[in-house]
Amino acid sequence: GILADLSTQLTLNNTLVTGNTASSGGGIFILKPETSVTLNQGSRITNNTANDSDPTTVEQGGGIFSNGILTVFDGTLSGNLSTGKGGALANFGTANLQRTTIHNNNAIVEAGGIQNAGNLTLTNATISNNGKYGIHIAGPAYATNVTLSGNTLANIYTVSSSISLKNSALAHALGGVNCIGTMLSIVSAGSNLSSDASCAFANTGDWNNTDPLLGSLADNGGLTQTMLPLTGSPLRETGASAGAPPTDQRGLPRPSGAAVDIGAVEVQVTLVRVYIPITMK
Repeated sequence: GILADLSTQLTLNNTLVTGNTASSGGGIFILKPETSVTLNQGSRITNNTANDSDPTTVEQGGGIFSNGILTVFDGTLSGNLSTGKGGALANFGTANLQRTTIHNNNAIVEAGGIQNAGNLTLTNATISNNGKYGIHIAGPAYATNVTLSGNTLANIYTVSSSISLKNSALAHALGGVNCIGTMLSIVSAGSNLSSDASCAFANTGDWNNTDPLLGSLADNGGLTQTMLPLTGSPLRETGASAGAPPTDQRGLPRPSGAAVDIGAVEVQVTLVRVYIPITMK
């Protein structure tokens, strides 16, 4: 894997990091708080493992372990494993993930997706089909136009901090509940949708107990796989435009239509011109 222990910035463009094993940070280990690592242009962190034989330690970050500053644009973290926590990412620093997909990662202890004990910002992200929890919240987190679907025990598990969500969709956690934690730790900034009542969304534009009608994770354009709202989905044109990003996860314009869509994908509305022939008499 990659050990980033410099007091500088490392930028990886269109890079594949795969098949590595370490005690923590199987793919990338960001050691120092001042170290900045940026992943761009479809970089993929896949099939890495955090594992060791020391029973006194807790392995963290199968894909990435970060004590520093992590930025991901158009990235994919998939198929990573931690025998401890944070299958895809264990964040103890500052992490900003945009237009990024985290799927099919796993952890033996908790948080197959993201273990957050630092500061986490998610924008136009898809977090799906990870083991245990999609996001385990032990540090402040902010999610805007994020789709969380099909994570095993819950999509979000809050412990000692809170997550603020806006224009985000939570769907069909396999364990039966989308959100686990106190009501005060799941903060709605408006226009969120949950397929059950566990998140207790109660702000303007929120939906509870509503099926989002999402397609499967697939190539819908862009550099990452996404989940497209199907025909008739309540996600379409029901989000809040204020504070929404100007594009979706695929880089396509937002809004496209009367209002923005909830979740990471903005369905593009095609205008059809209709010509009516006029008969002169």
